[in-house]
Amino acid sequence: MHINLLQNKKILDYCLNRNISLESIKHFKLGYIQNKYIIENIENKYENIKLNDIFDYSGLYQNKNFLFNNRLIFPIQNKYKQLIGFAGRDLTEKSSIKYINSPTDEVFQKKNSLYGHSFTTSFLKTLNNKYKNTCIICEGYFDVISIFQSTGIATLAPMGTMISDEHLQIILNDYDDILFALDGDSAGTKAKERIIKNIIPYLSINKTVKFIEFPLNSDPNDFINNNGNIEELLKNALMLSEKLWIMINENINISILEDQIKAHNKINDFIILFKDQNLKKYFTQYFFNKLKYEKYNYFKKKYINKADKLIKITEASTVDFWQKYEAILINISILYPAILQISENEEDFLQIVGISDITKKLSETIINGVLIKKIINKDELIKYLITNNVFDIYRKTITNYNTSYDNDIEKLLLQWKLTVLEYQKKKLDIELHNITHCENKEMYLFYIEERQKINLKITSIISKTKYKL
Repeated sequence: MHINLLQNKKILDYCLNRNISLESIKHFKLGYIQNKYIIENIENKYENIKLNDIFDYSGLYQNKNFLFNNRLIFPIQNKYKQLIGFAGRDLTEKSSIKYINSPTDEVFQKKNSLYGHSFTTSFLKTLNNKYKNTCIICEGYFDVISIFQSTGIATLAPMGTMISDEHLQIILNDYDDILFALDGDSAGTKAKERIIKNIIPYLSINKTVKFIEFPLNSDPNDFINNNGNIEELLKNALMLSEKLWIMINENINISILEDQIKAHNKINDFIILFKDQNLKKYFTQYFFNKLKYEKYNYFKKKYINKADKLIKITEASTVDFWQKYEAILINISILYPAILQISENEEDFLQIVGISDITKKLSETIINGVLIKKIINKDELIKYLITNNVFDIYRKTITNYNTSYDNDIEKLLLQWKLTVLEYQKKKLDIELHNITHCENKEMYLFYIEERQKINLKITSIISKTKYKL
């Protein structure tokens, strides 16, 4: 069949026009044959074999016609280079069935067979190739040939079926680094989500999974034909953790509590799939840290913009109060780092600290040290600031404002709350100033009421502690 293709100019041109090189045609042993040549060949070679017996028992004939008659033939081998079946592509573009495979039997079963297993795997395993422990998983026969031809990386594909658990186990048994190159359509997106859920239970700490992202409605074969290679897509392939985070973060507004709960639930749904305890631990830390940073970035952006606006509309002398509140919260955070592990206090800190360029890096370092590195000891946190080259900023910040406190935790917590309330009151004062100019009486009355509520809280706290701002 392979020789017939090489001798048939029409079929050979078909392959070449699809950008399959002559070398690849030979390497993958692509073939072509017509029904009459098979019958003639059998009759010439095997005089004692009855054609009817072949028709009845081979499984490769329908109505005495060869199943792959007038089709481009892809021989399918197992990883030991043993022929186990065929696939055939219609060349007339008239058949309702574009691809057909050999019938399922004891030798050939789609659920545990992968096209390209011997043609790419065994070839690369014999070479001193940096990709010998890497494979790319795609969806079609032409995808396998195009990717292997373009990259030199072992490439495999199921045969018209979804990637099964058996496929995943075979792949993970033979390779350490797996890249999925699925079509850039809605079906490809759903296939990625299903594969992720199915492969996670089989992963171990020494395996990596990545996803090559193709443009919308583009498949690997078309992309390579149009662009020549997939080098850039390979470089930018998403790690499993990155792909999972995109799925978790989809349609999530981090500023909304209910969406935060949804994100938590999505994370837990994925984490529970991991059987490897080390992977479970690392992915859990990664996702919840990402969620924390998403909240951090949201609040930081929101309140920096707000502060910038307020600073512009107030007199230059009023800028000092922002820095004063920053200094107080920074100092309390250093004296008692665990205060930031209280969710409400974390949000207060993100509102107030880091609105100036000088303290932005300092605030990010403190947040990272306490919430990510889990530092809750004052001396260790100061060492962390020194290591990250922000200790001088901290020293300068608290020097400019006399914020000397004792280590009475109860008083520190009250002082924190008092600072936040004073900050909120100052913001309301500015808003009242703006509303007055805009003559918005309804909004003005609302801010007056809010300011009164804050004043009551401030009075209550001052009565409990000797510290005042």
